[in-house]
Amino acid sequence: MSSSPNQFTKDFVRKLAHIAKKNLKIKDGDYQKNEIWYCGKCNMPMQIKSGDELLCISCHCVINKIKKHKEKMHSYDYEITKENLVKNAFYDINFKYVTFDKIPENDHNDEIVEYVQNFDKNTSKGLLINGSIRSGKTTIALCITNALLNRGFKCKYTNALRLHNDFIISRNQLLDDIRQFDLIIIDDFLDSHDLMSNKFLISNMYQIINSRFESNQPMIVVTSLPNDQIHVIDDLLIAKIFSKILLVCKELIFSRKK
Repeated sequence: MSSSPNQFTKDFVRKLAHIAKKNLKIKDGDYQKNEIWYCGKCNMPMQIKSGDELLCISCHCVINKIKKHKEKMHSYDYEITKENLVKNAFYDINFKYVTFDKIPENDHNDEIVEYVQNFDKNTSKGLLINGSIRSGKTTIALCITNALLNRGFKCKYTNALRLHNDFIISRNQLLDDIRQFDLIIIDDFLDSHDLMSNKFLISNMYQIINSRFESNQPMIVVTSLPNDQIHVIDDLLIAKIFSKILLVCKELIFSRKK
């Protein structure tokens, strides 16, 4: 004949109480009150009565110890995650040291800070950072990258020539890889005669930009190509590339500070 639910519960509680009695750790300063043991530090009960049995519970000291351990493990996991994010973000590890305290004086500081603070991988637009040589474009792009890495976003900082070379090695692998990043930052984008005249590179850049465009993923494009030239490009494919970029990116124009 099977035991009743009440009997099963009593047996279960009795077993728990037996285990609790074996595991109860009494320290110097702990004391008993009405058969129940109390912590000598926080004066909270370490046991609770269930019927005729005593079960163990955590006092505030134990709860705080567990909380601190979890916080420590969370901090450790965060550091490991951040280290991996940084490793995957840069081709030069020294780029991780370029932060907002090194940002050059410019007319778009408030917009850049707002962009970082409000960045959302699903809804944020990209940026087209345009300006003359030595206007601080690369520094600004790296500052944004590092700030977003600190927020836990997966970013990739690279340049057009590196993307082109990786594309040659494995087109499908590269396109799959860049879709894994919340934000991709492409520096030195079609801003020299050699790059502009390389039809193979231009074709590859179109496929890369179009991949981000069609998947609605944000990108930051950095170029020193003059702003007026961007809007009146004769080459059809280059014009299509910048047309797609301008549709999904806000243009920020920087000038060299004297």
